[in-house]
Amino acid sequence: MRSTPTLALCLPLAVLCVAPSAGAGPLNPPAGAVAATGKPLTELEPRTAINAVNTPGDADSVYRIAAPGSYYLTGNVTLAAGKGGIEVAVSGVTIDLNGFTISGAGVAGPGSGVFTTSAGLVRTTVRRGSIVSCQDGVSLAAVNAVTVESVDASSNAADGIRAGNDVRLTSCTVRSNGGNGIDVHENCVISGCIASGNVLDGIKAFNNASVSDCTVNQNTSDGIVTNVTGSVLNCSALENGGNGIRVSAASVVTGCSVYGSGGTGIQTGQGCVVTGSASYSSGNNGIAVSHGSVVTACITQESSGHGITAPQGSTISNCFCRSNTGNGIQVFIKCLVLNNACSDNGTVDGAGIYASSSDNRIEGNTCTGAPRGIHAATSGNFIARNTASGNTVNWEIAANNKCLVVQGVNAAAISGNSGGASPGSTDPNANFTY
Repeated sequence: MRSTPTLALCLPLAVLCVAPSAGAGPLNPPAGAVAATGKPLTELEPRTAINAVNTPGDADSVYRIAAPGSYYLTGNVTLAAGKGGIEVAVSGVTIDLNGFTISGAGVAGPGSGVFTTSAGLVRTTVRRGSIVSCQDGVSLAAVNAVTVESVDASSNAADGIRAGNDVRLTSCTVRSNGGNGIDVHENCVISGCIASGNVLDGIKAFNNASVSDCTVNQNTSDGIVTNVTGSVLNCSALENGGNGIRVSAASVVTGCSVYGSGGTGIQTGQGCVVTGSASYSSGNNGIAVSHGSVVTACITQESSGHGITAPQGSTISNCFCRSNTGNGIQVFIKCLVLNNACSDNGTVDGAGIYASSSDNRIEGNTCTGAPRGIHAATSGNFIARNTASGNTVNWEIAANNKCLVVQGVNAAAISGNSGGASPGSTDPNANFTY
């Protein structure tokens, strides 16, 4: 009867002895030399280091890239006298500055940080680093399809970043450059950039440019400049020496704020739209548009010129103009001025709303606290449903305008669900003084 337990104890030991041999590999290694089993370095880092061996420079460059591909810096670069930093001599190049700095500080006659002397190049990318005290920071005006990302180009003698057509700039900073902060050509997108303290314009783009979510500050000339078919969205411009934002024909300015411009806060060409924007304390007009433009839901305050001005065939609606030295709103001919509020404008002899010519429709506006409330200098305007109060002269309307002005009737105190008096006229087009 004792043999059964002994057999039971032996069976697990047998299993333990057999089990390891079932999952093990061969005890003898394969024939031949031992070889690496990981990825080669060219796969782990499929880029080329920028150095004297891989990218030797020439007479005008410390380094020169002569083959397409992806390149990266491994350390800071100091320019030599009369030389630029990295020359791009071929299309299809990506340069990762890798957080390092290209500097010409203390160098006699430094060239540009990243540049080209070749014509007709395309597809160049520069990213992630700083370029200081060079000629231009990035000088690729002859290159199309340029991308510049997260580059700080500051204290350069000329422009911070220059590039050709079809350019995309993202999250770049251009400060204290001797020319423009950013200067690009056509079909460009500029987003999330900062341009501060540059001697010329902060951001300058040519036709068909989109500038969004950018900040421009204390540039000597204009803050942001675009040419025809430009859009400037959600940007801020502070204390620039010229205009805060200046765009040309068929452009849109939306959601922008401008403070302390030496010139006009927002200035446009013909056929433009300015909406949801604010201009404060401009040295000239707050917002000035050209023929056939629309200004809506904007604020202008404490401009040294007029609050909003439009010459011909434009619409100004739902805006607020306050404490501007000139007229709150000034139009010339064939304009629609609708549902605006103008307060305390015309410090010397201006008006809340001033129409200097004919065929304007001025409707639904409120004008208070100016030398003149609404002033139509010539005949042929339609003026309806406006109110004026507290102006030195509430209404100054030339003969032969379509205009009925009624002194509003004061009502007794009202408490509850009824009371009061008719304002003084049932004519739906009457204007009221109150």
